[in-house]
Amino acid sequence: MNRQFLLAARPRGWVKESDFSYQETAIPVCDSGQILVRTKYISLDPSMRGQMENRADYAAPLNIGDVMRASGCPVAYLVGFKEFYSLRFDVSEHVLIPRPETEFVVIAVLDIVKEHFNSDTNGQSIPCHVVDVGTGSGAIAITLATELSRIQVTAVDLSTAAL
Repeated sequence: MNRQFLLAARPRGWVKESDFSYQETAIPVCDSGQILVRTKYISLDPSMRGQMENRADYAAPLNIGDVMRASGCPVAYLVGFKEFYSLRFDVSEHVLIPRPETEFVVIAVLDIVKEHFNSDTNGQSIPCHVVDVGTGSGAIAITLATELSRIQVTAVDLSTAAL
């Protein structure tokens, strides 16, 4: 049985028992040659609350061969994705895994664009073009394009496998 405590309501002030709901669901059945990977989110840090909401406690079943090949590899490579800036990105051994610290780079670029590329003295929007060289998973480029639809983003990578 999959037992989960999920956020029932976004906590205001101190976290209370009523902010959570308890739920039990059946554990997914694995096909022959697959295993089940259990994931945990244990944090009351406000920045982690999005990770705790409406999430299954188990990842989709994986082939045993995938797990055996991934021995010693990061979990993101094992499950094939990584969350970055509240967006989900596919990752493989061909790209670097987006790191939480890289979100600070995105925030810095967003601040610069908002400060220097809002509008000129005539109220006209100033064009802004961002180039992400060595984009890999595209986490920076896609996040910037998602957050600021008025900028033009070009993402390039030497590796075709990464793209």
